[in-house]
Amino acid sequence: MGKRNLISFLREIIIVIMGILIALSINTWNENRKDKAYINKALAAIHKEIKLNKTKLAPVIEKHARIRDSIQTHLKDESFSISQILSDAGGLQIANASNIALRYFVPQKTELIDFEIIIKLAQIEYHDKLVAYKMNKLVDHIYDHSESSLESDKLKSLIYIAEVLESEQGLMALYDDFLKGDKGSEDN
Repeated sequence: MGKRNLISFLREIIIVIMGILIALSINTWNENRKDKAYINKALAAIHKEIKLNKTKLAPVIEKHARIRDSIQTHLKDESFSISQILSDAGGLQIANASNIALRYFVPQKTELIDFEIIIKLAQIEYHDKLVAYKMNKLVDHIYDHSESSLESDKLKSLIYIAEVLESEQGLMALYDDFLKGDKGSEDN
């Protein structure tokens, strides 16, 4: 009877262990499914946000290119002040980029997101801050020299607007690169 009890006991232990392993497998599968759904939702939100940011940025780049060209045209013409040039070109504009999805979703489960995507998103955020920094420098310069028609002040304005424009174009290229390479958001 001892051998039979031992076999019966081992059989019950094996059944319990199998049950636990099955439960753990189901739990792991369910967690993986939830994580994948979360990441898909996060990437879809980020994708939509970047498309919206791109739509906002495109006309700003065009306007800033017109301002750059106008400053170049009137660089030596002292009858045009910086404020007149800006006014004639339609004024400065700032594209207010939105990074809500990036700031909300990514920190929640960073370890689940592909490293290449995180790098691209970090580059976008850096360039967005760079554009804002350069735009502040430009606005400060224009504020201090808006009525100036001196070639030297216009040249500084030209350099500042060219720097802003270069960074905006770089940001647009990063947006395009992300949207081109983001396969996960196309499923949603």
